[in-house]
Amino acid sequence: MSLVFLFYLLFPIALIISIIVSIIMLINAILKNNTKKIKKMAIVIALLLTPIAYHYAKIAFYNSNSTPNINPHPTQKMRVYGDYPFEKDIELKSIGVEYVNKNSKCNKDKWLLDEIGIPLLQTKTFPVTVKNGKFESIVYLDSYLPGICQWEAYHLHLTVLAKSGNIGFPSSHIMVGTIMHRAFPEQRHIINLEYIKKANFLNYSTFITYRDSLRQEANYNYDMGIGLDSKPNISTTQKEVQVKFLDKGWRE
Repeated sequence: MSLVFLFYLLFPIALIISIIVSIIMLINAILKNNTKKIKKMAIVIALLLTPIAYHYAKIAFYNSNSTPNINPHPTQKMRVYGDYPFEKDIELKSIGVEYVNKNSKCNKDKWLLDEIGIPLLQTKTFPVTVKNGKFESIVYLDSYLPGICQWEAYHLHLTVLAKSGNIGFPSSHIMVGTIMHRAFPEQRHIINLEYIKKANFLNYSTFITYRDSLRQEANYNYDMGIGLDSKPNISTTQKEVQVKFLDKGWRE
């Protein structure tokens, strides 16, 4: 545990204890009608409350800027396309780019700890065309302005919907990849998603799961939130990303 984290953890506790003790001393001074001590303790309490007031004023400021503004002139255009052999059974509804704030001051669910909290998420969806076993979509990785919260594209995912009620998924969001904002050796222009059948699971006659054939990550649950899959495989420098949906016998 770092000293910085320890400070952020212990400082609010010490501050609250100090305020409680000061209030008790103030009440005692009031009961004894000690005017001098009343003024002294009132000043102490006011000074102790100042960092709390500042902290929550700062939270209010960043919360008021927590919704990203649409970029009127996006330039980071990317073509996402590939094979989609499940057109008759599973509808490919849209492609989504998920954005996350890089400025931790905009994190939600914070109390008195500046650097602790849950990053905000915002998703921009784009239409997709599916025809003859192929799909294609044009997405923009800079659909939102960075703003105070420093919004950046983080994940690329596909949203699917079964055309039959007896087909289920671990998640309706199919993870394609994590985005890096620079070129890097591991970036991939072709991403293979293997679809596997698990019969009679969760009351579905056909339960489909998938994995990235290179990473071998099965049963990825996208809904669990960011940070679960942090190793990037897509770069903002790419103009195209090819995604191949591979049928590994889920119809059998």
